[in-house]
Amino acid sequence: LHIAVEKKNKSIIELLLTRKINVNAKDEDQWTALHFAAQNGDELTTRMLLEKNALLNEVDFEGRAPIHVACQHGQENVVRIFLRKGIYVDVKGKDNWVPLHYAAWQGHLPIVKLLAKQPGVNVNAQTVDGRTPLHLAAQRGHYRVARILVELQSDVKIRNTFFHTALHVAAETGHTSTSRLLLNRGADIEAITAEGCTALHLAARNGHLSTTKLLMEEGSNILARGPLNRTALHLAAENGHDEVVEVLVHPENINDSDEEGLVPLHLAAKGGHTQTAEVLLNHGACINMQNFAFQTPLQLAKQNGSNTIITLLSQR
Repeated sequence: LHIAVEKKNKSIIELLLTRKINVNAKDEDQWTALHFAAQNGDELTTRMLLEKNALLNEVDFEGRAPIHVACQHGQENVVRIFLRKGIYVDVKGKDNWVPLHYAAWQGHLPIVKLLAKQPGVNVNAQTVDGRTPLHLAAQRGHYRVARILVELQSDVKIRNTFFHTALHVAAETGHTSTSRLLLNRGADIEAITAEGCTALHLAARNGHLSTTKLLMEEGSNILARGPLNRTALHLAAENGHDEVVEVLVHPENINDSDEEGLVPLHLAAKGGHTQTAEVLLNHGACINMQNFAFQTPLQLAKQNGSNTIITLLSQR
């Protein structure tokens, strides 16, 4: 039956269902025939199986019921069938993922709309690590999904177990339009993660130029301190994001030191990021700054063995 449903062989399915066959039998992945029908979006087979008392809530080894699979694969009509059959809209799967999580993660807008408008649905349902459907949409950059979720009262200020809001997630992954949407809906631009990062720190650390610009335009504090008492400029310099460094650099942060006495130029030199170091130097970075171990950027560059940056610093 599993094979027939997977291959959409209607004549074999009909033949098997006339016999005394266990429609809820599971394969090695703990899938029932209804899981395959849900994955394929096979409405007719789904109805046939349900008429033969296929169970809606049988789960596979990942904790997914057929409705989770249908949401994951964008099969809106099958989801509608399950809802009409009275399945609980917030049925939990592995790690407390509900159908809306799967639909939001995959960016299936019609299913998100359908589920989010069901009576009693919790649009702020959280996974075991605290992520809401909005977190997931923000992480994947599904702008239209995020927009419908906030329109239907998804809370932009909810944090996951790492104290990330949806804005943190969108900024970290460089989804600028989604970040703008969240800010317009009241997201706290200076909210701090468990690690100590603002959204600006995350965007800068990951080299997302347009998102960094947006956050700065919206008033994010470029002098805010994050992990190791570092500013966003430290994080951009450390990772060699020279374009981000170019927009972040300012007389007030260019020679700021972290908890080890490292300034952005130290971090660029240590990482062998020649272009980043050049940007900093062109903006007036002090070439002879010492960290708390009395090391200059040139000394750190020599430790790293990056010839191009050693040459650059030696010629200044």
